[in-house]
Amino acid sequence: MKRNIKKTEVYDKVLAYAERRAEEESAKMFSEVREKDWEVIKMSDENDQPIRLAIFEFTKKDGSIIYSVSDEEGYLFSPANGEIKLTNIDLQPLNKKSEVITGLKESKGYFKILEHAKKYASKNNVKYYSPNFYKHWDLSQMSNKQGDPFKFSVFHFTFPDGTVVYSVTDEDGYLFIPPSDEGATISGIEEEPLSFNNQFKTYAMIGGVILILLMSIFGPSLANYLRAKNDPLRKAHISAAKSFNSAREKLLFDWQKQEKDLGSFYVYTNDTVSEIWATMRPNLEFYENKNDISYVASQGHASTMEQFLKRKDTAGYNVILNSASKKIPLMKMTKLDEEQKFIYKNRYYYTDKEKAALTSRIEKKPDRKFRYPYDSKEDQLSALEGEQRSKIIFTESELEDQEVKDNLRMLFAPRVRKKGVKGIFYFTFYNKNMSKEDLNAKIQDFENMFFKGVSPKGSVLKKIDLKRTAPSI
Repeated sequence: MKRNIKKTEVYDKVLAYAERRAEEESAKMFSEVREKDWEVIKMSDENDQPIRLAIFEFTKKDGSIIYSVSDEEGYLFSPANGEIKLTNIDLQPLNKKSEVITGLKESKGYFKILEHAKKYASKNNVKYYSPNFYKHWDLSQMSNKQGDPFKFSVFHFTFPDGTVVYSVTDEDGYLFIPPSDEGATISGIEEEPLSFNNQFKTYAMIGGVILILLMSIFGPSLANYLRAKNDPLRKAHISAAKSFNSAREKLLFDWQKQEKDLGSFYVYTNDTVSEIWATMRPNLEFYENKNDISYVASQGHASTMEQFLKRKDTAGYNVILNSASKKIPLMKMTKLDEEQKFIYKNRYYYTDKEKAALTSRIEKKPDRKFRYPYDSKEDQLSALEGEQRSKIIFTESELEDQEVKDNLRMLFAPRVRKKGVKGIFYFTFYNKNMSKEDLNAKIQDFENMFFKGVSPKGSVLKKIDLKRTAPSI
């Protein structure tokens, strides 16, 4: 039998809040018409407690976001497709600026007893239950010997260290209680204090009799009352989402700091495109397996981000040049490299004369490994029509000595031409930012090394601004 979502007054409040947020953030709300393959499941935390009245954020492969809201028992619509990932959970969304305990029946009588508890907690120098401080407490129902609920009552919980916390019930006797492993005991009950002229009724806990009675009524522990036995895969989903969100938050903090530190930089180039900007990304790659269950993928991504943060000084951040028509990876900013490095990139196209000569060479000697050792003859011929790319990374000492000591690097470097550069070139630092003055002082050595001392036509030292965007991971 298909389980339906229990739509209560509080659920509708959370749903309305989620709908407003979805509209503000260009996200979508779950729709039974659109998401026909989604199924109703129960979400629980690591303590087997249902995640009640929360907003679950699911992200599709195209980056679009869908919100789904859980009811008072933790049930919600969830994707059956493993490619749609759970990326965030907003717990108690209605409690952002207040201490209203979402999920209890928030009637006038409840708020009155809550104010009463706050007042006497302050007067007696004790604490009262707040979801902001006791997020791990469990929802349970309290009844007397006759089975009638303790409605609008104040329960006093005393901990082994002497701390006392008040928690109040709603009209059905529901309240939040501490987990059994914390060793708290019920040291007092104010039964409907506002209805009985605030007469405090103390129920002494001699030998733990009342506690034992409650235990016998509610099962092995008060905390386990009303708990459902949940699918362990659901708990794995929650754990993976928490790990992912935690790692992502740390990464974004460091990422934005790196962007702020770099700010802008200079590139010596003959690129005439008026609008060029830079973006920065961490030097990491996520392994994607389409057959992975979504929580396995989330956990894997969390691990990748954590590992990057541990070695970020050597892994570095990649800086990419952008324009309306191209993206050019340019730098890898690191902190552990002691010597300053530079990069020279060249992009160009073969002339008709060059293509004719190279085509003839390929056709005459089809078995010769011309450009790509494993390319077919057809691929080699096709590559002649595309943009040709070459680059070299070299050290400051090599620039001063006018010699690259590694022949293999020179093999793939842009050609040194007597008539200057061909196509578009870019020259700048590679691993550590340099001031405009310091980079400008290196240009003559660079031109002597690669352009025979000739300044390419139209070349300028161009300022590039780093475009700081909200990174998406």
